[in-house]
Amino acid sequence: MKTWTDVAQDAVVSGTVACAATAATAAWRGTRDGNSAVAPINATSHVLWGPSAADVHVADLKHTASGLLINEGAGVFWAALYERLFGADADKGNAVRALAGGGIVAAIAYVTDYHLVPKRLTPGWEQRISGRSLALVYAALAVILPLRGLLRYWSQRQTSKPVPVSAGPYVRRRAMAALRHTARRPSKYAAANRFK
Repeated sequence: MKTWTDVAQDAVVSGTVACAATAATAAWRGTRDGNSAVAPINATSHVLWGPSAADVHVADLKHTASGLLINEGAGVFWAALYERLFGADADKGNAVRALAGGGIVAAIAYVTDYHLVPKRLTPGWEQRISGRSLALVYAALAVILPLRGLLRYWSQRQTSKPVPVSAGPYVRRRAMAALRHTARRPSKYAAANRFK
């Protein structure tokens, strides 16, 4: 498990990307379900401005900015939970556990958002998009949460020297010794010129 310092640092990155992904998915589905990409984002601001926020179809500072800020806070919160429980798996490149963890945290987020908190604290998307579209938003959250750790693992793997996975410690030691030996051994031409 990660330390809380690592969790906080990674959650800001993961949460911001999760916010962007969920907002983009909600906006995309808003155009399909209700002809307004901004309305689902504005609907999130019902936490501050009441149910009428879902009826705002244009971008404005009051509804859109506050809706995005609320979504960002929720994204960082769920990312912190993910990073604490499953972030180390993503950092180690365990894609199966990382993606399963993303699904688990997204399921917890859905149950919390729509079954545990009061109606005033829900994301509000359900007022502007269909249930199927809502499932896509949480699926986007599930896929995006592991992305930071998996990308970090893959980028570090690309820059590091490949080590044969199937080779045991004895084989690796022998291979490294052979590399060291060839690096120190002078060429046959250097040895021939030494005796002239």
